[in-house]
Amino acid sequence: MHECRKQIPLEFGYPPRNIYKHHNGYKAVEWSDWITIYSIPFLLNKLPAKRTELQKLIHFYSAILEISKEEIVSSIDNKCMKYGRMRIKDGHYVSSSWIKRDNKISRNNYCIAVIISKDKELFGEIIFYLVHKHLGENKMFAYIHWSNKIVNDQLGIKYFQGKSSKYGFIDISDIDRCVDFIELNNKTYILDKESQVICN
Repeated sequence: MHECRKQIPLEFGYPPRNIYKHHNGYKAVEWSDWITIYSIPFLLNKLPAKRTELQKLIHFYSAILEISKEEIVSSIDNKCMKYGRMRIKDGHYVSSSWIKRDNKISRNNYCIAVIISKDKELFGEIIFYLVHKHLGENKMFAYIHWSNKIVNDQLGIKYFQGKSSKYGFIDISDIDRCVDFIELNNKTYILDKESQVICN
């Protein structure tokens, strides 16, 4: 930063103090200048790249259709709409973690079960919904944070441990039902009315 100070044009005014050494004493105007003017060139190529929703969608289509991303780009309308909530056929709303308020999980139901086949179902949390056009056809996908491997305890209650690193899109028609996740003793239990265990 010391070397950069010499190259700052005079039109920008007095060069900023070293933010690493003096950030505790920065005034409001210094923070404002840093954020709006100086941070852009200083942090260029130094922060991790964040994939946009459209980039995630292109990657998804490229993987499932097994064609190049360049071919996919021309088939997707880049005017995607991101949503935080969806109303299903029975009138209930399925939410997403994108619109979670005040960290109150009970206010938003975004944990779901997805039926893959007759003997396989997956569980996850909806991050957001994405409406887009692919080959001229309107589609609505849900972006899911998948759970880790599901295990049954002694009572037959399903749970998983730890956070998964797997994310992916699904068509909203693949969502079977809402469930709930509750953490207890380093395990995340799946509360599911479909597979409820009755203890006598």
